Amino acid sequence: MVTTAGTTAGSGTIILDDTYSLTIREYKEYPFEDMGYDFLYEGDRFQVSIQSEKPVIVYVVGYMDAIRIQAPGEAPRYETGVTRLQWGSTAPVFFWERVTDRIGTFSIEDVGRYSLVVDPRWMNYDEDWKTGRPFTYRLRITKL
Repeated sequence: MVTTAGTTAGSGTIILDDTYSLTIREYKEYPFEDMGYDFLYEGDRFQVSIQSEKPVIVYVVGYMDAIRIQAPGEAPRYETGVTRLQWGSTAPVFFWERVTDRIGTFSIEDVGRYSLVVDPRWMNYDEDWKTGRPFTYRLRITKL
């Protein structure tokens, strides 16, 4: 279920409240334009809340990176012997690694079109997490 209508929550407006199921072979993109924000501007602030049954990477990317991550080799991942997330040519504005339950904020530094992404594809590269079964998460984005 996706809710994108503006609902007031404390000091901000909830612009997205979604519960969704994914497998580790796919990701979910949430373009801010679908939430009524064709462009984000310097200083725009958002609060993100996620609860997920499996650890996911949550990140915000600009328009060109949102296109780039669709390519098979462009999924963020951990490589053998490296503890930091490898982004390839993608440059996220904001990211969390392997989260299951987290609330935080981010600010936009440059004007542009942006998307928030929930991405479990890193698990394809980790035998401990590799599974074909879907899992569910709940995501809420609040404009502050």
